[in-house]
Amino acid sequence: TLDRGRDTTQLHNSCPTWHPGGKIFVFSGQNRGSTDYRRSGPDGGWHCNLWAGTQDGNQHWQLTDLVTRYNTPTGVTMPTFSPDGKKILWTGFTGKSAARTAYEQRVLYLADFEMVDDVPAVTNERVLLPGIRMSYYESYAFSPDGASILFASNHNGSQPWYCMDICVLSRGQSTPTVLAPNETGWDRYASYSPDGKKIAWTSSRTFNIPFLGQGGVGWERYLRSEVWIMDADGNDPKQLTFFNSRDAKESNGRRAFVGDTVWSPDGNRLAVALHREARSFDVVSQIVFLTLGKDEPGASPRPEVEQPRAKSLTPPRESPPKAQSVPTW
Repeated sequence: TLDRGRDTTQLHNSCPTWHPGGKIFVFSGQNRGSTDYRRSGPDGGWHCNLWAGTQDGNQHWQLTDLVTRYNTPTGVTMPTFSPDGKKILWTGFTGKSAARTAYEQRVLYLADFEMVDDVPAVTNERVLLPGIRMSYYESYAFSPDGASILFASNHNGSQPWYCMDICVLSRGQSTPTVLAPNETGWDRYASYSPDGKKIAWTSSRTFNIPFLGQGGVGWERYLRSEVWIMDADGNDPKQLTFFNSRDAKESNGRRAFVGDTVWSPDGNRLAVALHREARSFDVVSQIVFLTLGKDEPGASPRPEVEQPRAKSLTPPRESPPKAQSVPTW
């Protein structure tokens, strides 16, 4: 555990991501004085700014400058770097209301990342709003070749915010490519395999979930989802886990849903944030490791589920700053 440091917020610090150089990391930090702890936590991002820190945690720098506003909340969450470390992508709240969206407008922010006199800085911020709906986005990753960005969006005008699809946007494009469409389901938390050939993500597509709370705000109380894998172009989707199937060895008989997915560098394992219902809708969270087939990343339809080794939290909502809106990147 790294020390919070004198310069950083002493509240929620979450969603860390390593710069490819390995010497610094960037994370979402809750603003000093903010009292909205629930929506500023991991994967939340309200009333948060981007921060950078050294590998040993001894130095920290604030990268964005968003003030706390409870009526029109702004913030940042889920930053991720391009493979060369020169660009950074994150999810942000604009403070604008979005129709039929419980968490106000969420957009994608893209910026240049550079070191100025050995101090990290983000410059040339711009907003990406691919698709039709332009109200709810969530950033995940750059492709390993740096030519595309991976994200979730309720891009279709008829979709409620909680019926997100996994999308990819290539450099120079304004229209996203929708991977494995699922207009009535929950698709989130996508990640590229290290070789860029596969994408892992979480989906509720095999479940009939008629209710997620009024406006979808109770999703944690009702959602069921599993880990899926597909080719990078969206072909050949396969279900990897069966946490919600009582006869499966990875099931404990209780409702489960899955959060973040992260690949090991060799592409043979996935770390996922697994959330299981305990009692009275309370959720217990763990990091679970999945060992995949040896032929190629994601070859096995039923991976071995290893014993959980840590705890994690992964809810949603979120945020970022002021910038000019552009259609492409």
